[in-house]
Amino acid sequence: MKSQEKKGKTKIAAYELLSRYASGERDFKGINLSGKNLSSAILKGIDLSDADLSNAILINAVLDGANLSGANLSNAILSDAWLNSADLKGANLSNAKLIYAELTHSDLTNANLTNANLEGADLHATKLINAKLSGAKITLADINVVIK
Repeated sequence: MKSQEKKGKTKIAAYELLSRYASGERDFKGINLSGKNLSSAILKGIDLSDADLSNAILINAVLDGANLSGANLSNAILSDAWLNSADLKGANLSNAKLIYAELTHSDLTNANLTNANLEGADLHATKLINAKLSGAKITLADINVVIK
């Protein structure tokens, strides 16, 4: 397995993550997948807490029930991704593209969504408590959310 250390996080190739996930592994806490293409990957219930997914491409990815708390998803492309019931507490989604993403019942408490594009996203029953939404584009989104 090719792995490198970058900023204290183990960097792995997308194919390695997919192979290990297919073998039953779910714990990828703190992994570095910055800039990786995981489009259409099915990663239900994966633990990517504190992972670096900045600039990652996750178009049509299925991340239902995933733990992405504290993850860096800045500038990530998550258009048409499935993130239902995902834990995104404290995640950095600044400048992320979540166009038509499914976020039903997800928890974005304390998440940074500054300048994120949530156009057409399904935010039904999503928690946005203390989330930073400055400059976020939320047009055509289903915004039946909990905001405090």
